[in-house]
Amino acid sequence: MPMYIVRMVKPVVPADANSSSNPGHDERVYDYNQCKPLFDAVCTGDWNKAKEFLTLHPNAIRARLTSANKIALHYATELEHEHIVEELVQLMSEEDLELTDKWGWTALAYAAKRANLKMVECMVRKSKKILSIPNGTDNMTPILLASFQEQWDVVHYLYSATPLQDLMPEKGPYGSTILRSFIIGMKFGIALELIQHCPQLVLTKGHDGAFPMEGFMPSAFLSGTRLKFWQRWIYNCIRIEHAISDIRVSVQNEGNEECNRMKITWSGNGRKPICTNMCRDKNYDI
Repeated sequence: MPMYIVRMVKPVVPADANSSSNPGHDERVYDYNQCKPLFDAVCTGDWNKAKEFLTLHPNAIRARLTSANKIALHYATELEHEHIVEELVQLMSEEDLELTDKWGWTALAYAAKRANLKMVECMVRKSKKILSIPNGTDNMTPILLASFQEQWDVVHYLYSATPLQDLMPEKGPYGSTILRSFIIGMKFGIALELIQHCPQLVLTKGHDGAFPMEGFMPSAFLSGTRLKFWQRWIYNCIRIEHAISDIRVSVQNEGNEECNRMKITWSGNGRKPICTNMCRDKNYDI
């Protein structure tokens, strides 16, 4: 068992706690000594023993096993015991999956940070609500945690499962931050899709106070990269056909001065973004 988990093992309630003292909240009446068999079974990956315990104590599935306020699913997820995660999720309700630990993290948040697609899919199939629960440390939702790890298979799945309204500016900086992550990760196709659904995200600051378009990197395109002489010669000899169907998105922040207007042209099948600040009359061809 990992030492960081062993160090956190402490009783969460007095040993004499009983169900009558806290009716309707069975997860709070199990002390550590009573739940230790479940804790040990989950941490060692022994589902048979965990199942035996849960058969006798079904409400222990939502018991806070340690002083970190983690439930069995938290530990199974952190240790990436995928088979136990799947079994636990089957026994849990949607509300159980919303339970957070001492730091405000759901089990899905841990699965997303570890970029474990199998565990993520298992939990999201059970509950869509957990997609929108930010953690309590840096206010990041699961999709943001996965994007910062650059695990794009997990990000794409979470994006496809996340309701678009949860990414709108009025919901906070989440949509803007994930849009910037798409741009930095050069996932321009999915970035364009998100902009088309909500153009106002372009003028919305993310968690770090930056606008999404600040994520553009000249190095993503040869025209913005320092090339050697022979490389420039070859590059200049390449004949590039003009795009026959540019996609243009105009964005205006209606609540601000005219300077907050921007036109974005995605040229060449959405691969080359061109940003124009309409107020300052400058083109940024990246």
